[in-house]
Amino acid sequence: IMVHPAVGLTIFVFSMWWVLSIAAALYTPLYQEYLAGCVLTTNTSGSSSNGTFVTSNLLSLSYNHAYQDGSTKLLEGLDRFDADRGEICASRYAPSASRYQNDVTIFASLFDTHNVTTTKMDRMKRCINANALDAAFHDACCNLEGYVYSSSCPASATNGTGCPMNELVQPPAPFLPPSEYIEASSCDVDMAKEKQEDDSDITGTPWQIKDSVFRCDAMPYCDITCEGPDQTLLRQTTRECGCTVEWFLHSLWLKIVLSLMVYGVTNASRIGFVAGLSRLFWRRLHPSRFTVLTSYKEDGTFIQVAPKGREEHSGGKDDSVDCEQAALIRREINRNMFRFQAKGLGMVVCAVFANIAWIWALRMVNAPEWLVD
Repeated sequence: IMVHPAVGLTIFVFSMWWVLSIAAALYTPLYQEYLAGCVLTTNTSGSSSNGTFVTSNLLSLSYNHAYQDGSTKLLEGLDRFDADRGEICASRYAPSASRYQNDVTIFASLFDTHNVTTTKMDRMKRCINANALDAAFHDACCNLEGYVYSSSCPASATNGTGCPMNELVQPPAPFLPPSEYIEASSCDVDMAKEKQEDDSDITGTPWQIKDSVFRCDAMPYCDITCEGPDQTLLRQTTRECGCTVEWFLHSLWLKIVLSLMVYGVTNASRIGFVAGLSRLFWRRLHPSRFTVLTSYKEDGTFIQVAPKGREEHSGGKDDSVDCEQAALIRREINRNMFRFQAKGLGMVVCAVFANIAWIWALRMVNAPEWLVD
């Protein structure tokens, strides 16, 4: 039974079916994903399709490629900004800190000088008769700048020889009466107290120079405001490009497979169909002559097949045996011809139904929604 042609054919058919089943199991999910992501307008959940796994990866690659040039320029700009920021900070911080320390030193000296001057002026207020001094200054500096003009001024006042002059100004000018200096409001200022806007004192807060050092941390940082490449446009473009590439690959693969399938099935069915028709209409193709296999003994004697219930014999001229032998041959011919035609009918039917495979495959490809869950 192992050498019978039907066994080999069965093994071949099951082997091919097994190989095709594995190939279909591997390819069908990819094709379904392509249909759901690229061919159909919406996916199974009803939302707009976003392509396939390939298009998603293509979107990442295209986004990185589109972002690369801008990202490089952005990083270069940030580096330049940080360099300029550091340079500005370095060029302004040190001079401002030095100037601030110098101002603090000068202010401390002025603070001490003011305190000493205030003390002396307070002592003068208590120990000097300002009115008498003012009268002496008026007599000595009469008719000069800052004093009242009078025709009764003494001769020494007129020529200015007796008036104290301030040589620190040019041209020299007479000093004002002492009361003008003693009663000056600046002498009443206490630098140990800070003034409010309404000139009211705040006790315990001395005057001080505000921090004028250049603050590097106050310089603004560069905030990235650009949103990068347009993801909507990239998604649409990459989906069209990816789906076009997948369409080309799937179409090329399916065209080759379906062409080979149609060619193989139609030619195989053609052979079986023609062979089946030849068996069905054998009478029109056969000359009505048959070859019968017979048996002989070792000595060359023909062995005649006897009917049931009778023994076989060889040789002889028994007419009844010849008639029975002819009848038996006719029955065997009729039975074999019936089997021959039945097998031919089966071959025709199988050849016709074999074409259902490629017709079904074309139908499935032509109506892809059948393949989508």
